[in-house]
Amino acid sequence: MIQLRNLNIDPELLWGRLKKGGLDLSGETVGISTFLAELAQRFPEMLVGNYSRAVKKKAD
Repeated sequence: MIQLRNLNIDPELLWGRLKKGGLDLSGETVGISTFLAELAQRFPEMLVGNYSRAVKKKAD
């Protein structure tokens, strides 16, 4: 199982640092839905999840 999170980072700052680190960013962007579909296709046994817990409401 892998966990995906919202990293809340400025995209321009992230891209700048990735480029500075030598990562090739010339490829096409695909979006989260396509990314998850590709993961499911390549790794059918893998689970994608989230460890956030719902807030429990107090009983009245």
